[in-house]
Amino acid sequence: MLDPFLRQRVDPELRPLVDSAADRPPLSATSIIAARAAVAGASSAFDPGPSHIETEDLLVPTPMGAVPARLYRPADPMGLLLWFHGGSWAVGGLDPSDRTMRHLAEESGFDVVHVDYRLAPEHRFPAAADDACAAIRWAIQDAGAVGIETSTVAVGGDSAGGNLAAVAALYARNENLPLDLQVLVYPAVDATLSASSLDEFAEGFLISSADVRWSWSHYGLGELAAPDDWRISPISADPTGVAPALIISAELDPTVGDSIAYAEHLRAAGVPVEYTCYPGTVHTFFNLRGVSTAARKAHEQIGDAVRMAAARS
Repeated sequence: MLDPFLRQRVDPELRPLVDSAADRPPLSATSIIAARAAVAGASSAFDPGPSHIETEDLLVPTPMGAVPARLYRPADPMGLLLWFHGGSWAVGGLDPSDRTMRHLAEESGFDVVHVDYRLAPEHRFPAAADDACAAIRWAIQDAGAVGIETSTVAVGGDSAGGNLAAVAALYARNENLPLDLQVLVYPAVDATLSASSLDEFAEGFLISSADVRWSWSHYGLGELAAPDDWRISPISADPTGVAPALIISAELDPTVGDSIAYAEHLRAAGVPVEYTCYPGTVHTFFNLRGVSTAARKAHEQIGDAVRMAAARS
């Protein structure tokens, strides 16, 4: 359990979760099979999300083969939000994120397509990045042909998925594909692992610095990719001309330094950025809408941002 002084910094709605996590082995000491089962089990404990949101399972074509995805459709969609889930590039999928996607579709009024990109260790770097780039091309160029609303296209993701969303946004800029917004929720974007937050929040806040470093190395950093490769480390790229960004971070998170640095990196290149750090929150709070007021506010903020992007386009 956290030191009592540090525990007081945690949002009271999230303290029971943080306390219970102290008795479980960290991700970096857990097998992939066990970690995936834990994520699936945890997701079943929460509300299923808005049942009126229609869903359809899809296959997104890529040069590497079709990637599963799921469409979440509200009434009268105003655009498309392409989403990549978190999970250290190794866990998570369509079903564990189902309720979050339903809420995003309801809050935004956008079609939401959740992409089930290939996971490590079965598929290490650059598999997930390649899937993300192929998916954003499909979303902008071809999704309209299957009835998805593409008058406005945004891309988003949380944690490792935030990394993939940032990579997809850079790819869209490189390929002159018109992208209206990128939504990055506590994104892992700096493969140098030099953020001071890795030391400041190293232990006791759901994920540890050891978990963060394990995630990067498990994906392929240092073995299959260097920290200056933008496909794994988006902050290494010149972001000039990339889509405007909404960046959401958790205050008590080893990766919060990445969010702060990337917001500054984009602004320095003239990219419009809205940055919000939710006080007292920890990594993964975004997917805890059923217990977290901050999560609900973050969902509402994303809904507002994508609707504003639709109004601009």
